[in-house]
Amino acid sequence: MTCPSTCDPDRQPVATLSVDAAGEQAWNEQQLAAPVQAPAARLWRYPQPAVVLGRSQRALIASLQMGTHRIVQRAAGGGAVLVGPWMLSASVVLPLGHRLLQGGSIAGSYRWLADVFVAALAMHGVAAAAVPPERSRRAAADLAWACFAGISAWEVAVDDRKLVGFAQRRNRQGVLLVAGVLLGSVPWQNLCDAMRRPALQAQGLADTTVDAAHLLGRPLPAAMLAGTLACALAKALAA
Repeated sequence: MTCPSTCDPDRQPVATLSVDAAGEQAWNEQQLAAPVQAPAARLWRYPQPAVVLGRSQRALIASLQMGTHRIVQRAAGGGAVLVGPWMLSASVVLPLGHRLLQGGSIAGSYRWLADVFVAALAMHGVAAAAVPPERSRRAAADLAWACFAGISAWEVAVDDRKLVGFAQRRNRQGVLLVAGVLLGSVPWQNLCDAMRRPALQAQGLADTTVDAAHLLGRPLPAAMLAGTLACALAKALAA
């Protein structure tokens, strides 16, 4: 994928890998296994669907493993996410005290990443905005188990419907930021089935989210957005 003209041809763009969800989590864990010396990032595409549980949902794994979807645990916070061909994700690892971490604020550390996603999406005709803290929204009580049900500060949305979600993990080695953008229609019913949740909640998740294809009226191929994001992330991390 050719980078847009704003991408420095001498700067190596961030790699995009097509993996299962477990491969993504393995890379994330490896990055924080030793002190982070320099920023690193990857973009992820998912040929096969999987349910990725947040750190606080670890106790659910045993009860959900017998379902039709693979269940994967992540070390970052947040609720359950259904990954698959409808999603493009990013992992960014930063050293402790890095300038992009906004002085250590958990919410503030997302702001630059939101700007990257907003700008990259705009290059493909998707008009979205980062949500400031005063406009953040808690998930409805019955949907709090799902990552995309609420909108945290600086996540990316369109008309109060979430388009890009963030999560992070911090330890003594560094900081991991993760993001996922909805490219196409998400089978929310599959997520509800996998999580043993009432079918009615699938509509609730659909009502609180939006995807790029819906906004454009046509598909936004993962490879196209990945090419733009790869360059934008490389530029932000090197600045």
